[in-house]
Amino acid sequence: MNKPFFEVFPTLQLNTGLHDLMDQVEVEKISTTRNRDYLRIYLVCNRLILKEDICRVEKEIEEQFFKNAGLTVKIYEKFQLSAQYNPEKFMELYRDSILFELEQYNHILFNAFKHAELSFPDEHTVTVTLDDTVLVRSKEAELIRILEKILVERCAFSVGVNVCYREYVPGKFEAEDEIRLKLKVRAISKRLGRNVDNDGDRFVEVGTAQDDQEANDGGNATEKTAQASPQNTEQKAASKQDEAAKKDELKKGEFKKSEFKKGEFKKGEFRSRRDYGGSLVRSDNPDVIFGRDFEEEAMAIEEIVGEMGEVIIRGKVISLETRDIKNEKTIVMFNVTDFTDTMTVKLFVKTEQQKELLSGLKVGAFIKVKGISMMDRFDHELTIGSITGIKKIPDFTTSREDN
Repeated sequence: MNKPFFEVFPTLQLNTGLHDLMDQVEVEKISTTRNRDYLRIYLVCNRLILKEDICRVEKEIEEQFFKNAGLTVKIYEKFQLSAQYNPEKFMELYRDSILFELEQYNHILFNAFKHAELSFPDEHTVTVTLDDTVLVRSKEAELIRILEKILVERCAFSVGVNVCYREYVPGKFEAEDEIRLKLKVRAISKRLGRNVDNDGDRFVEVGTAQDDQEANDGGNATEKTAQASPQNTEQKAASKQDEAAKKDELKKGEFKKSEFKKGEFKKGEFRSRRDYGGSLVRSDNPDVIFGRDFEEEAMAIEEIVGEMGEVIIRGKVISLETRDIKNEKTIVMFNVTDFTDTMTVKLFVKTEQQKELLSGLKVGAFIKVKGISMMDRFDHELTIGSITGIKKIPDFTTSREDN
């Protein structure tokens, strides 16, 4: 049951502006790690609060309640916004907060989003236009994941994020920035007792005459060595030809038929997808709600610390929500408590399969879940994802009586 923020933190002193903001906030749950070095506070807000203000509240809680305790406070806010907010209006007001988070998380993502153009083709789509560079393209999937996490999970919008690219036009100060960067690299290299060549990307140890000569010549010694060894050049050319031939063979699909036989991948371990008619359930056990059956014992949720790989928990579903996203997919998020702690579970299903899943997964149900304990590098949220199985179990809080 949610409680008003100042009922949970009655002695917390905030300035007038922050106090007025937090006075309308409710605390959904609080959890901490087993060694008490991380405190997570989950809030429900009916008005938009900028991320900078949330961070100020985190710092005040740390300073006033846990000073010198070595404990980090992290607030996870969920917004229940009025109908006046749509994705376009939200982005207009909240974009600086997203940049604030990205700047602390990844500089490439920060720069990409800072110079991005946003458009809203319809109420369920956000299109982000980015500069077409190799670095930006390498971070595309992560940027989409973060934006959808904010829009869908934090703000309860049913939207998907699409990315398109525009031709990159270098800024007028880019050359100067590059020179400054190289100078910084050289300074750091000297402090480490190393030298760096003119291109700024080949390090050599200082201390031998040969190394110093190579560095001063800009790599001429290496070029001479390569010219003096034509055999090496021929070998490299032959190797490239072999790689090209292999790629062509893969494109043509020229595999030997004897290498992969239909239906023999881990034969007997599980059935193929079509055996269950495309259903979410891959088991004949009627208690299985999602995925495959499993029999391993569950662990207490309070024992889950960080990323522990595959885990099995059991508990009561205390909240559940769904959000439709792009490509006809739905994200299902629900909280499970075993009365030692509470954990958020997330899974993605096809929108058409949502009804089938929710026929067995309901608030108040007792379930057992098998999945991967994972820590989100963006906001350090601990959840269980990559779900391989969910099954119904009896109410383990009711004690049996011998009459």
